[in-house]
Amino acid sequence: MPDRRRAQWFDPIAPIDRPPEPDPCARAELVLQAIELLRHYERPGARLVAEGLARWLSEGGDLARLLGLRVRRGQRAPMTALRLRARNELLRELVASRGAAPAALAGEIAAGATPEARRLRELGAPTSPRQVARILSGRARGRDTSS
Repeated sequence: MPDRRRAQWFDPIAPIDRPPEPDPCARAELVLQAIELLRHYERPGARLVAEGLARWLSEGGDLARLLGLRVRRGQRAPMTALRLRARNELLRELVASRGAAPAALAGEIAAGATPEARRLRELGAPTSPRQVARILSGRARGRDTSS
């Protein structure tokens, strides 16, 4: 058996021990079922995804564009922008509720003592007072500072 495995590794025509590729039509049926479920869901995002998937199944093309997620060159991916927006909003809320200076807030984030500080660390908040001040003033370089 080891000789046969070695031969398979070198021979591109030899059978490989992996499952067969799924049938695209069967997968399309599953996606159509998901589309129907999403269309009956009451949230606008569900309908948006359902329509984008339906157009993609019928027309093909760029799924990110059909879902409205295509970003311009040089812009951040949507999930990164959402994470940064959440981080910046939480930083601003903490400053508004506590009236803390950027240095104190940065130290709190670095220590991770409070639930808010731990959440900020998960979101990638900086621990430098200068960077925290830059975010709070809306001057963060290359960062989404919108709220």
